[in-house]
Amino acid sequence: MNMKRIVMTLTALMVLLCGISAQDAWSPADKHQYNDETVVYATLQLNTWSVGYANQDYSVAAFIGDECRAVAEAPVAGDNGQTVFVARVLGDREADKGKPVRFEIRYNPNGFGLVYDVTPSAAVTFDGESWGQPSQPIVLRGPGYTGGATFGFNPAVINVGEQVDIVSLFRGSAMPKYFTVSLSDESVASLDGTVVTGLKPGVVQFTVRFPGFSLGNTITVVLTATGLNILNDELRIDIDKPETLQPKLDAAYEILPEGTTDVVAWLIDDEGIVSRDAEGRLIPRAVGDTYVTPVVLADDGSVRLRPADGRRIHVIVYENVPLQRFEYAFNEHPYNHETVQMTLTPVPANATFDISDLRFRYTADYGWEQQWDIVNFELVS
Repeated sequence: MNMKRIVMTLTALMVLLCGISAQDAWSPADKHQYNDETVVYATLQLNTWSVGYANQDYSVAAFIGDECRAVAEAPVAGDNGQTVFVARVLGDREADKGKPVRFEIRYNPNGFGLVYDVTPSAAVTFDGESWGQPSQPIVLRGPGYTGGATFGFNPAVINVGEQVDIVSLFRGSAMPKYFTVSLSDESVASLDGTVVTGLKPGVVQFTVRFPGFSLGNTITVVLTATGLNILNDELRIDIDKPETLQPKLDAAYEILPEGTTDVVAWLIDDEGIVSRDAEGRLIPRAVGDTYVTPVVLADDGSVRLRPADGRRIHVIVYENVPLQRFEYAFNEHPYNHETVQMTLTPVPANATFDISDLRFRYTADYGWEQQWDIVNFELVS
């Protein structure tokens, strides 16, 4: 076997071992490396209740530093009927004397392997003797597995640029140790350890893999509006053409920043003039005018955002009455390049017309024609 093949084989083995973190962490030290032991008698109290007699679903491990020095795979019956775990903690009476011993428990049913930190009722150190007795074991207190609907992860909604720690989404008494996390789409959100950062609007699935099973939920990334800007202060709507109203309203404002996933709602001063239909469009109801304000609502229906300058959109609903003619009279005789005043009266009086499109041609008494552009117009009711 050449050196290249040896190196490649060792590298593959190392990656494999690192991938089994829970099993690797609970691999007890070789008993031939140590000459002494401290015996710990312990019982469990998880989520304020004590584990029953001869509960085979739990194991206990003891550590000095990060090294596993003992694993008690199954409990035994203590002198007073309690369930007692006996952990024979390996060590060296001189080198390990006085070092603290910490404990983990593992919940093992159905191939699980949920590991939790537990705290002993007395601070245990290595001394080569024993801690607790079969009749008076120390108590290892911790969260433990609650099971059922309480064990899982909640969904989350974050803004672009915001972060959420998946551990904070855990639904249960405590997050077990030894797990891996992955995301379904890292273009929507990035993952650093257990911290997810929103990158762009979208929905991403996160998966938390424990030994024996996986759980997860969704994180929705949104781009929340920070401003509303009115672009058009006035909208004129033909009451006979309600389908034209919605596009005009959409063009009357902008929501900032561009690309936001927020939805605009409308506050209407007079719903007798315009109202909303089932699809959210504003529909004209009667000739007249009212004011409409675009707003962004919070989840509870309250107004979260409105135009900062207090501006609103003046909506005028009119009836399109064809113009037949104008009746007009000059206040004085017009001459070339002179400004004159004239009074225009539309027929019928409520006829619809656009002032900017008006042009007049004047015929003098002596037969020549002159076109006059209207350069100023004042509407007198």
